[in-house]
Amino acid sequence: MNGLKVRRVNSTIHIPLPREAWKLIDGGCSCKYCSVDGKPGEAYWDTLALTADKERHRPDTTWMVHAPEYHR
Repeated sequence: MNGLKVRRVNSTIHIPLPREAWKLIDGGCSCKYCSVDGKPGEAYWDTLALTADKERHRPDTTWMVHAPEYHR
């Protein structure tokens, strides 16, 4: 996974994951990337997030987020 483009949004760092690491979101998603008619479409937890704010959050914690805008 060398060479992945990292994005920072406020105090959160987002790391877009390769497709093999994505996890299906139960129930889908209705965001503008996943649905054209407002009904839930197939969606994935596709990005790893971690905090860059060591003072307010535990820096050793990561979580998966849905961020398809980083993959298109």
